[in-house]
Amino acid sequence: MSKETALEPSDILEFMALRSPKDVGTTQKQIHYIHDRTLVGKGMEVDVVPTPLLSTHSPSMIARTLYRAVFLENRDIADPDLLGFVPMVLAELPDGDPWSAGYLLFADVGDRAVFDFRSAWYLVPDRTADMGGGVELLMELHATLRAMGPGLTLARAKAAALAALHQPSLRQGVLAPAGDFAINLWDLWRRLFDRLYLLYSLRKVLRRRAVVRHDEVIAAMQALHLLETFAVDDLVTAFAGRTEASLSDTEREMLALARRLRPALRDWTLSRQVQPLLVARDAATVQALLRAKPAIHPVFSRGLRHRRPFSAVNPIGVGDLKVVRQRLVAYKPGEISYIHNVMMGENRERKFRRLEKSEDTFSSSTERSEERQSEHQATDRFELKRDAEQTLKQTIGITANGSVTYDSKPVVATVTAGFSFQSAAEESAKTAETLAREVIAKSVDRVSLRASEQRTSVRLLETEETNTQGFNAEDATQHVSGIYRWVDKVYEAQLWNVGRRMMFEFIVPEPAHFLVESRLRAYAQDTPLPEPPVLDLKSVVMPLALTGPDDITLPDYEKLALLYDLSALPPPERPQTRRGFFSDATTGEKTITGSFAVGIDDPNSGQRRFRTRAFTSRLGLEGYRLTGLRVDAFIKFHEANEADPGGSNNFQIFVDGIQVLTRSPGEPMWQVVGQDVDVTATSVPLHEEVEVTIGLTDAILYSFTLGYTATRADDGMADWRRRVYQHVHAIERARVEDANRRLQAQYDADLAAYQAEMAEFRARTANDILQGRSGLLNARVIVEELKKHCITLMAKEFDSYIYDDRLLYPAVATRPGENSYYVFKETPSPAGTPQRLKVEINTETGLNLPAIDLNVANNKAPLVQFLEQAFEWNNLAYLFYPYFWGAAPRWIEMMNRFDAGDPFYTAFLQAGSSRVLLAATPGYEDAVLHYLATGVPWEGGPSPVIDDPLFLPLHEEIRKQQQAGTDGEPEGDPWPFILPTSLVYLQDSSSPLPEFDEPPPVS
Repeated sequence: MSKETALEPSDILEFMALRSPKDVGTTQKQIHYIHDRTLVGKGMEVDVVPTPLLSTHSPSMIARTLYRAVFLENRDIADPDLLGFVPMVLAELPDGDPWSAGYLLFADVGDRAVFDFRSAWYLVPDRTADMGGGVELLMELHATLRAMGPGLTLARAKAAALAALHQPSLRQGVLAPAGDFAINLWDLWRRLFDRLYLLYSLRKVLRRRAVVRHDEVIAAMQALHLLETFAVDDLVTAFAGRTEASLSDTEREMLALARRLRPALRDWTLSRQVQPLLVARDAATVQALLRAKPAIHPVFSRGLRHRRPFSAVNPIGVGDLKVVRQRLVAYKPGEISYIHNVMMGENRERKFRRLEKSEDTFSSSTERSEERQSEHQATDRFELKRDAEQTLKQTIGITANGSVTYDSKPVVATVTAGFSFQSAAEESAKTAETLAREVIAKSVDRVSLRASEQRTSVRLLETEETNTQGFNAEDATQHVSGIYRWVDKVYEAQLWNVGRRMMFEFIVPEPAHFLVESRLRAYAQDTPLPEPPVLDLKSVVMPLALTGPDDITLPDYEKLALLYDLSALPPPERPQTRRGFFSDATTGEKTITGSFAVGIDDPNSGQRRFRTRAFTSRLGLEGYRLTGLRVDAFIKFHEANEADPGGSNNFQIFVDGIQVLTRSPGEPMWQVVGQDVDVTATSVPLHEEVEVTIGLTDAILYSFTLGYTATRADDGMADWRRRVYQHVHAIERARVEDANRRLQAQYDADLAAYQAEMAEFRARTANDILQGRSGLLNARVIVEELKKHCITLMAKEFDSYIYDDRLLYPAVATRPGENSYYVFKETPSPAGTPQRLKVEINTETGLNLPAIDLNVANNKAPLVQFLEQAFEWNNLAYLFYPYFWGAAPRWIEMMNRFDAGDPFYTAFLQAGSSRVLLAATPGYEDAVLHYLATGVPWEGGPSPVIDDPLFLPLHEEIRKQQQAGTDGEPEGDPWPFILPTSLVYLQDSSSPLPEFDEPPPVS
């Protein structure tokens, strides 16, 4: 379509006729509807061709703008709002328009609705006070006629209209050409329709930001519609019986205009037969003219939805709504279910026994025997002789000589010095000790432990149900047969004609799927299942938080001995310790002395010399470890550290290549060291012979005496700790195993009970949970489910796509609050006196109490009210199709759903699809079509109030719900039909099956 090509002209009256629930004639269309009569040309010729409203040449500025926004702009069809419409309209508005100024004062706003656009505020042009040009006259006339109420008659209405025009006649005030009339008819129609078009379009754009009303504009149009009708009727009455030649030029122009306004006058020859040509004939016509609706093209309210409507649902037509209503008439015996025969003289007894029995036996046995015998005999003899003598001699000699000679020559100085150091040490110790000990110990320890334990647990669950049925034909004169028959339901159906309705048809897939899912989930949520037993076996926990044998100390042993019998595990003797000196095996000397030449290793780098002295010492300490070191030393270094930054002045001691000591005595040149060092951490093993190395840095003279402390590496402590740990662990393990056997037995018994209870739950089928209630209640459930599905298909609510839903947002939120309540408590009383009650108030704080969310509730209310009132849900007609129209994976589950007493409910549960017929409420047809096209209820306006044609009183809505299925007229004769049930009845029983005379009808 090119930009200069207009849409095909559409007959607005035909459009309105399609929206009406019944066909209306031309006169009725002129009364009830107001349409845009804008024509091209300045003359009043009858043959003038109307310009298409929606085109680039439309006389309506709003129509031209909307046409460009909807059909000529490259806009995304998925965008339902005419967001580009507002700037286009603002660009077309004249500068003097009161709502297009772009800024507002508080005095201008008052109670007017405003909206913002591009950082400017605008008045919503829904008031007629700013239109001028005769609109005030129309509003006053409309208010005057409405104020008359029931006293409004045709004569009084014409008189009020003539008084408002201030003209001799109605025809002269409305139909006279320019310069001679009281109002400019064409200008008023153009401005009113343009304002209405604008309001409808703005409502689409601003419905979420501002309230857009069009009641004042429509009221002005209704008053102008009334004046136009009265004026044409007045002209017909005045010109009847005259000839066109006798008419003046002004009168001929008035007649031409009347023929354009009322096509029925085009063939009128001014005859006196005027009664069929008159439109306003009585007060009812006047009331209808004041309630006339403007017929506008749907694009003004639909916007882009005109190209793609909000809902894909369309009415299937307007016709008589006929529904089939049935009522339950009686129960009657059906086909034979079972026959029980008893022969003459026979006495038979039949028992039906159902027994559920579960028996669990658990047995546990433990036996342990232990015998231990030990005999110990020992003879110890120990002799020790020791000689020791010590003598220490040290001699230090120092000599110094100096001379100076001066003989008128350079000075000659001579200095000599001498140093001598001698150290001799002798040690001799003599000790004579003789120890003789003979121990003879013989112990016989016999422990015999025999433990026998047997635990038996028997759990018996038994449920028995016995039904006894006796048949005694001993006194009978012939054979007896008991006949059991199925019970059938007898219904009576009647066709009812509810009247002409606009009808909609829906095909609902799997209508019972949500109900089935909700029932099963509710049962699963509300039914407490037994808790499965938990086997919590114990594990060994050692006392004193012991994690291994190495954690056991002698104080721990004493604590363990209080808890356990550790008499057979005494601690070993204290470790054996040897002390002595590292002596040179070659010389036998214990004091290691020596000296080094002065100098440095590298003169260029200044690195000082590191020298060592190594010797072999014969100890005979195989199996011992070095644990202590005694160092007595005298060392003379080359220089003090502060005088020689490169000096180190330290020494190190190595035993078998393992460094056991590093010492930096400090800065002085002379050092005397005496120190005991714990070297247990080095864990140096000692042998028959060890090599000792002394390393020194920058030392000149040295003298070392090195003593040692050695402890046997294998002192028996590790083995003793291991045996104590194993003994305690065995005792604790035996205790845990005994406790775990009891826990296992209890667990097995609880598990059997749990499995029995779960078997009862699993025995219940889904069909047991889906069973319905009475027939009336089941019918109500069916209608509610189908109603929800129809709303889903029509309003796109509750469907799988949740992001466009308006009804799913919760209108009830929470707010913080408190809860106070009374409690009774006992008062303390003296001894011997009766206690009394007192009342106190307890308050719970920090609660989240339900509260209405006003924004959500106000947004949902119009749509909820519209969907409830705009359709006759009480006359919903439906038909269920078989299960195979549903999803194939659910066929087996669907076809096995049934209700034993209600075949209609069974058909609903098994339905794979359903056909639903729904009618619009009479009078709501326009509002329903508007909603399906735009998604906006109530024709874009607020919810109806009293005196509104769409207003439905509360009592009428209650009546429709409570008297569903009672409106309409029956057609034809009723017919019976039979539906089977799963009930069984004994033939010739003393209790007959019931019959109903006048039960309430069931749709």
